[in-house]
Amino acid sequence: MGAYWILLMADSHRGSSLDKDDCTVDLLCVSSPRSFPPADIQSRYNPQVVVYAQGKRSERGARSPTLFLSEEGAITLELCSDALKLQTFRGDQFTFRKRN
Repeated sequence: MGAYWILLMADSHRGSSLDKDDCTVDLLCVSSPRSFPPADIQSRYNPQVVVYAQGKRSERGARSPTLFLSEEGAITLELCSDALKLQTFRGDQFTFRKRN
């Protein structure tokens, strides 16, 4: 999506993908915190936003905004000129910053 990196990861790829070299992504979509612990994915991928399909928000502070579809309902992405914008069904918004 333009100059932005989006990574969708399924549980079946968990072991193999976490063994690969670290990379930086803008949006990381994974199944649950149980399958993909926040500390692991933060250090491995340094995402701007993390979206979990399942689970609930914990009280621990995360380095990146973390969304749960079970709470938000859905998210949409829109590429406006050169800016990528995420909006949740409940109205929260996030504009991704460009990385060089």
